[in-house]
Amino acid sequence: MTIAARNLAPPRVRLVVGGAELGDWASFDIESDLLQPADAFTFVAPNINGAMAGKVNQMDDVVVTVDDVVQMRGFVDSVQYANGQVQISGRDLFGHLVDCSAPPKSYRRVYLDVLAAKLSAPWDIAWQVDGVALKQHRWVKIEPGESCMDAIVRLAKVDRVLVWLDAQGVGHIGRPDYDQLPKHVLRRYKGTDPMSELNNVLEDGAEVSEDGRDRFSTITVLGSSGNSGSQWGKTALQNQSSTDAEVVSTRTLILTDGDVKSISACKQKAEDEVERRAFESVVIRYTTAGFYGEEASGQEPSMWAIDTRAAVTDQIAGLDGVYYVTKRNFQLELGQGHVTALELHQGGWLA
Repeated sequence: MTIAARNLAPPRVRLVVGGAELGDWASFDIESDLLQPADAFTFVAPNINGAMAGKVNQMDDVVVTVDDVVQMRGFVDSVQYANGQVQISGRDLFGHLVDCSAPPKSYRRVYLDVLAAKLSAPWDIAWQVDGVALKQHRWVKIEPGESCMDAIVRLAKVDRVLVWLDAQGVGHIGRPDYDQLPKHVLRRYKGTDPMSELNNVLEDGAEVSEDGRDRFSTITVLGSSGNSGSQWGKTALQNQSSTDAEVVSTRTLILTDGDVKSISACKQKAEDEVERRAFESVVIRYTTAGFYGEEASGQEPSMWAIDTRAAVTDQIAGLDGVYYVTKRNFQLELGQGHVTALELHQGGWLA
């Protein structure tokens, strides 16, 4: 099926609650965001004569499907009845980790995946480590009131990894794959260009932001470490620098961090700062018709997904390269059609 035919076909979007499939939505919003701890959904349906009353309740376990493909496993946060409609909002299973406090205790010689499995055990979340070597943490203390997700993310930052939940409810620990081939193609040619007939980015709402204020040609990190022997009790400064080859003017930044205790840690933090700032400096927000993207390989269209890359040609903003998809939002407004809102970044570190 062609990309146009695929996206013109009405999507089958269902909220599955206790085996019952609810559809016929007036509007919906299904968001997956790699940079947020929990994905979210909102569905709105007519409630004529109370037809929807009691069909969905707060804290119900739900599955969200699009064209019979599972997009999210989660639970209902709230159900609101107003103006002849019902609005159902919820999040994926990571929402429990965001809301709930971790048991305050200390762990010794623990790995991130082991800690994550312990903290998420009440919700039966399985974990998978994707091609990274995790560190053994000598001592991890969970503070009273600290959420499960905050504790997990705290260790993830030390390990230089991200955590996210896939559509099947499996937690992943890994890093973005910036070397993967582009999955989809996005085009935004000038209206005067004959190639504009191939445009698949909707002009309404298209936004490209390039901001270099937080980028520097050289970033130096100053840390400290305690000395021994005759220098016992004194502090030795450690420093290492990293450069950003894309910043052509001379711009320098010095960062101090008392928690950085070694030359290697200074170097790592300096490199992370360069990569993070490069990642955040370019933000692309596009909207495309339908839920399926044109495959870069020429194969059958597939649904948009996060943690993929897309080849972007944008004459209006002067872009021509491959970018990383961090956010995907399936949306529908009755009478206005269904669209996908995307957010993309250039490669760089995220943690």
